Amino acid sequence: MCTDPYGGVLLLKKSDKKPDRKSDRHGDPYSDLDRQIACALQVNGRASWARIAQVLGVSERTVARRAQPLLDSGVIRVVATVDTQRIGWGEPVLLRLRCRPGTTRDVAQALADSRETRTVMLTEGSTDCFVEVVPPHQDWLRELLLDRLPGISAVAAHHAHSTLRFFRAAHEWHTQALDGQQTGLLERKGLPPFAAVDDVARLSDEEEQVVHALAANGRLPIGTLATRVGVAPATASRQVDGLIRRGVVRIRAEVDRSLLGLPTEALLWLRVGPSHLERIGQALGEHPAVRMVVAVTGDYQLCADLFLGGRWDLYEFLTRTLGAFDGIIDFEVLDVLATIKRAGLVIRDPRGRPGTGRPQRAAGRGAPR
Repeated sequence: MCTDPYGGVLLLKKSDKKPDRKSDRHGDPYSDLDRQIACALQVNGRASWARIAQVLGVSERTVARRAQPLLDSGVIRVVATVDTQRIGWGEPVLLRLRCRPGTTRDVAQALADSRETRTVMLTEGSTDCFVEVVPPHQDWLRELLLDRLPGISAVAAHHAHSTLRFFRAAHEWHTQALDGQQTGLLERKGLPPFAAVDDVARLSDEEEQVVHALAANGRLPIGTLATRVGVAPATASRQVDGLIRRGVVRIRAEVDRSLLGLPTEALLWLRVGPSHLERIGQALGEHPAVRMVVAVTGDYQLCADLFLGGRWDLYEFLTRTLGAFDGIIDFEVLDVLATIKRAGLVIRDPRGRPGTGRPQRAAGRGAPR
């Protein structure tokens, strides 16, 4: 064993388990090792194959052989989530849209094409389309809500919810494919909380270029990054480390739910009494099925994104997890039919065809117009 700069001990002994075996699930093309690699990249998107191999107790060659096809196919996409509030680029706003019959796909496509949107989903229920948008400034948001959306004939109604507090942000969630020790060996220590900002940090022009490059590819090699930005590799390396350490970017993997074995995604909207909001938000933020939960303005107080193993798991979450809370006045569940865009990546078009996977530049004030 040997120590490492993350403050842990690397596991050099080969595991007695055989994580590369195929899953017993019928028709599952992915192995347990695939899921472990995906989880490792969720925890630390820039971890080297050598580091992941040491933590998992397998060879570096095996990790690279399993991981690279998953990255090449887009099943795993490593991105950099930008804490836009920390650097003054805007605060996320959640939108729920009701579209006129036959227009939902076109509305979703138009929204996905906007560099200000980070997430676009087609949903089933009282809302046809869910959108996370990062307005670069308040005038832009006012124009969107008061002029642009009302002027789109395909949009029958819209509701906007400003985000107040993230009890869990998406980059903080990962599957349970790794144990606590393995997770601890991979994760960065001492990072500031997401969207908990006292003073807004200002980025240099070079740092902005690095942020946009990482938003497009969180595993971009330092040499390539240095060439794009026009700095020495050592400078690029310091800038990446500094941006991560300051909490400006969180580099993580977005993983297709088919690999995770979590085919069901749902959005949960909760009406909660003020005295119960903090307690329920914190509890949901610790639940393994909750990918994201945030306090919001509007007619609901909490919004959560759930990743689950099936419809029965969703039913049990509603009856057992939510049913155990006092203070929930009402709730609504929206079944996610398709994710068009996530973390700024266009995953597929609204008709189900795969997207290019080419992200726009990071949303917010710093994005070029």
